[in-house]
Amino acid sequence: MWQVKFVIAGLLVYYLFSSGKLSLELFHEVFSARGLFYLIVAVCFIMVAYFVSSWRLFLLFRVQGLPFSKNLCFQINLLGLFFNNFLPASIGGDAMRAYYFAKGRRAQLAAILATLVYDRLLGLAALIVGAFLGLSLAWGVDVDFIWTPEFRWAYVVMAVAFLCFVLSFGLSRWPRFMAVLNSLVAKIPWGEALARFLASFADLTKYGLLSVALLGISLIPHLFSILALYVTGQAFGIDSSLWLTIILSPLIFLSGILPLSPNNIGWTEYLGSLIWSSQGIGGGGNLWMAFRLVCALTSLTGLIVYLRLKAGALTHES
Repeated sequence: MWQVKFVIAGLLVYYLFSSGKLSLELFHEVFSARGLFYLIVAVCFIMVAYFVSSWRLFLLFRVQGLPFSKNLCFQINLLGLFFNNFLPASIGGDAMRAYYFAKGRRAQLAAILATLVYDRLLGLAALIVGAFLGLSLAWGVDVDFIWTPEFRWAYVVMAVAFLCFVLSFGLSRWPRFMAVLNSLVAKIPWGEALARFLASFADLTKYGLLSVALLGISLIPHLFSILALYVTGQAFGIDSSLWLTIILSPLIFLSGILPLSPNNIGWTEYLGSLIWSSQGIGGGGNLWMAFRLVCALTSLTGLIVYLRLKAGALTHES
């Protein structure tokens, strides 16, 4: 499938450039003093987003009794950002985060993996809530917003997806259901390891108030990511409304869960061009290509963390 994904990415990029939806002219503005200032601000916003999400992960580790410090959570999250941008897989960063958190802690592997998955699901649920609220505000407040059939379908899908999250959370807290599930997974290869993972995941769902609080906190990184996207547009001379960026960008962020091409290269830019043009705004593809470059630039901080880990300069304890 990798060959197919690379072909899809190549075809999408070729189409976007040949159709004029992507243009290298966007680099003309970024090297000005104004462009460099906005570029630095965008990088800072992305760093703040990762700092807050690292704090969420730290709190989840803490209730699990895992002694990882806030600094280490932040550093390994940056490492994950680097590998998300430079490995041809959407889970490359998560795999590297899991490796370094679990290194030397084989007995706690299930708890660590369950915490990382739970953390990702909280972030995804918050993104769905943010996108749903954005479209709701557009529906109720913005009379100029153009409702295409795609937005209506996205609205329904997000509502169903969030209900699935709530249902999964409720089932994980039902002992009888978990007992039946564990008896089923015990019959398959690696069933015992999977049962330990599910038990650790179910333990996290017992902290209901904490989960709700972290769900609310998870909206903050998404907000800073949206601000980083908007400021990136200013850095590259792309005029985009902040209000529409708040409404539309969560839909593109959600598209990242579809592994259509390596790191969704071409696919993200295509959707950005399509959704922005639905509101009569050009340059959506260029905006998302510029944001991809800014994220890649920011992720180089994770390379520094990786090299320090390889050199033994960072420990895996608090």
